[in-house]
Amino acid sequence: CEYMYEALVGYEGPALVMKKIEEFLDTLRTLQDYARYMSVPELIDEIYLELNILEYFAGLKGGLTRRANLNGFVEKAMDFEKMS
Repeated sequence: CEYMYEALVGYEGPALVMKKIEEFLDTLRTLQDYARYMSVPELIDEIYLELNILEYFAGLKGGLTRRANLNGFVEKAMDFEKMS
């Protein structure tokens, strides 16, 4: 995991790729900050919101099922947190 991060931070190439890497790293840092004070289910919800995950998968074939599975994942995280 460290190798990937170091590779991204040290990458030099086309401006468009550099911009996308910087956007990715900004999002990663933001989510890491959220993880410091959010519960796991809250963090998953925030990831879904920030990255438009639910909307993306809802638009694919079998979207309703996909969306239900993603929501089920949040429910499982909530159940797990109750057990901890």
